[in-house]
Amino acid sequence: KQWYQRRVRGYPEQAALQLPWFTNINALLGKYDKPSPTVKAKQSTLCTHSMREEFVSLWTSVKANSPKLEFYNSLKIKFGPEKYLSTIKAADARKSLTRFRISAHNLYIERGRYETPLVPRENRWCIYCFHCSGKKLVEDEIHVLTACPLYSAVRQKWNFSISDINSLASLFSDENFCPMQSLSLAKLVHSILSINEKHTEYYKSDDFHTNVGDCI
Repeated sequence: KQWYQRRVRGYPEQAALQLPWFTNINALLGKYDKPSPTVKAKQSTLCTHSMREEFVSLWTSVKANSPKLEFYNSLKIKFGPEKYLSTIKAADARKSLTRFRISAHNLYIERGRYETPLVPRENRWCIYCFHCSGKKLVEDEIHVLTACPLYSAVRQKWNFSISDINSLASLFSDENFCPMQSLSLAKLVHSILSINEKHTEYYKSDDFHTNVGDCI
């Protein structure tokens, strides 16, 4: 092919050695560097555009079909950086919000997938709710944000009253983005994850197992 012949002439030593970087670039250009007789643009621009389109398509598919990313998929609609990453200056709160969004946290919905044997998704109950009221409620992101009484005080502190995923997703939309709301949400999430980690350690302790009837 003409594109390959041009690069071989330009980099004869690399072509002869078939170094990984050279063969990888050749593979990418062979796939995406296709002249378009109908579009007047730089070939590098067309190549970059094609690569981005394919990546976004793959990203969308993986996001939509991953059980682990169910919560993230409900929030993340468009490909691109989120505004809260540049507006929230408190590093701990920003990191906690990011962890929460991608389910990189210690809630049982996530922790249960790594236990041996694996805990079925529907059985990853909130231990606090189960032992305090006998309710078998899955401890996921929506539960701790909107329903679990363990976090009532911090929800009240940060004036959080959203009760469904659609309203939560709207906080991060370009149309409804509000820096102050995002900061409050980030601090709320940071508090929730901190409380959850402390109580998870208590649930694992001998004290909890010998006094299982006592609520925290």
